[in-house]
Amino acid sequence: MPRISLSIMRERALSWFLVPIAAVLSSSTGTNAAKAKVVDDGTVIQNVTIISPERSAPLAHAVVVVRNGRIAEVGTDLVAGAHAKQFDGRGGFLIPGLIDSHVHVGNMGPLNDDEIEKHPDLLDVYRAQLPRSFLAFGFTTLVDLNLREETLDWFNATRIHPNLCHCGRGVHVVGGYGAQHPPKDAASATAANIVYEPDQAKDWPSNLDPKDYMPARAVDRVANAGAICLKVFVEPGFGGAAHWPVPQPATLAALRAEASRRGLLLVVHANALESW
Repeated sequence: MPRISLSIMRERALSWFLVPIAAVLSSSTGTNAAKAKVVDDGTVIQNVTIISPERSAPLAHAVVVVRNGRIAEVGTDLVAGAHAKQFDGRGGFLIPGLIDSHVHVGNMGPLNDDEIEKHPDLLDVYRAQLPRSFLAFGFTTLVDLNLREETLDWFNATRIHPNLCHCGRGVHVVGGYGAQHPPKDAASATAANIVYEPDQAKDWPSNLDPKDYMPARAVDRVANAGAICLKVFVEPGFGGAAHWPVPQPATLAALRAEASRRGLLLVVHANALESW
């Protein structure tokens, strides 16, 4: 009987040990593959890393299924079918849409009135790009805290844009921040959402009926615009740079009570220490 070297015996023993393991692994892989669920509709984002606040750690190699604009399924055992719209997320990260809770979409940024008058096409280009820029940085919801009248129309008319929530037009007092010049007529007062302040009775425009500018009416204007919040400006002058009147505690209390009754969140612009 021929002699078998120790090295040959080791090789054979190793092969006898590894072959069953390979068979088990192969069987296990086949079982996992059989369990994979085929998703044959909607939009399927494959092989992406999910980072989300409800998870203690990123979920790698994940599959996300979107149906009717909403996330329907998330897992690592999903496979896109032939009829699903597929995106390869390899090397990318998927996060929940961010919310920017303080924007002024109607402000024209780098464009001033003179430039807009000379080059109106620049305004069109700016407005077309702005919603896409928010989306490019992950912001899918915005809250405009001092909405301009025309903003919703042009913003929502863009082909793709974030959800735009707002506080309507911020509430001002005559002569205060944002309303330094007394309104010349009812249309101007409504556009600035002026609220009547009893302490300013002697300076109140004679052509405006105070009853139309009580706190409840200011809140009405905001609620009727479809707002989710009410913003009030309490700005005495940015550290002494100016000296403006501000809403008095009784007026603020009335605005707060009415906002609460209408289901609106109260937001106060109060930069100065004395405003607190």
